[in-house]
Amino acid sequence: MEEPRDPMYQRLVADGLEVLYEPLKKMELKPLSERFQLYGLWAVGGQSVLFRVTDSTQPKLPLLARFGLLPYHRPAHLSQQRIIHSRKGIEREAGILRRFGGPILPAFHELIYSDNPLLSSEWGDLNQNEPFLIMELIGGITLKEWINRSHFQEQSLPEVNEMLALSLAGTAVELIRQLTHAGYLYVDLNPANVRVIPEEDWKVRILDVGSIIPHEPDPAINIPYTSSYIPPEYYNAYQSGRQRWPDEKFVAYTLGVSLWQLLTNRQPFPAQTPDIEELNDKVCSIEMRELITALLSGVYSDFARLRAVIDQMRLQIPKDE
Repeated sequence: MEEPRDPMYQRLVADGLEVLYEPLKKMELKPLSERFQLYGLWAVGGQSVLFRVTDSTQPKLPLLARFGLLPYHRPAHLSQQRIIHSRKGIEREAGILRRFGGPILPAFHELIYSDNPLLSSEWGDLNQNEPFLIMELIGGITLKEWINRSHFQEQSLPEVNEMLALSLAGTAVELIRQLTHAGYLYVDLNPANVRVIPEEDWKVRILDVGSIIPHEPDPAINIPYTSSYIPPEYYNAYQSGRQRWPDEKFVAYTLGVSLWQLLTNRQPFPAQTPDIEELNDKVCSIEMRELITALLSGVYSDFARLRAVIDQMRLQIPKDE
């Protein structure tokens, strides 16, 4: 049997989820209500599945529907507790987006409850009432894609990359400050969770509301993180099975690694603090090097102070004649 050529299938194969391809594709065109309908599988990974979705009242509005990803292909790994926990996570994310969605995070649109065809009829009533979070589909490309593409550009792009780095730093710090004041942290900042919109003057926006957790430890919440972007001491703790709750310096470190990767086009590695020597005068200014060094070394836990530093750096950007 010939394998599908759909790039989504190849991504699922890479993640060991290829058996979910056909069941997920069958969900396309599924109505969520009289108003909303799924129409294209967008992404699968982490803790969720994303579909494009249409709103009959605003058919041209770009939207995504998000629901929990579970091992539906392995019934023995499913449990009522696990299903309910996943659904509560989506509901928690909906509440956060209602409060903080747009203009940095995706804008909240609706929370719809519908059946989940990935669950067999044996689950009875639990098959129903799957929460689907409807939110804005942000355009552009991920910062991860931009970094990969810039590697193959024939022309050098240090000025564009430093401009992007400042934009990312300013946007991330603004979001982090908003969340911190409300008692939350954004803990999984990395290039895959950042969207770059070149056609809007390289505007930067941040994705994945699932990366937002309470500032105070909550043992019921699984800490979302990407191994290569967290401080080594946290990586070692998580590898040994210890839950170490993130703090402001953890968040600043993830920003520092993301900026370092953007400017150097180097891939960070778990438990290894990036090499500052890679930030030479060919890839960034002295001020940017100092900023990233401070983020990685734990200097910044006060984001108001960090914002002032970034604002000052922005003033130094040469203006077009």
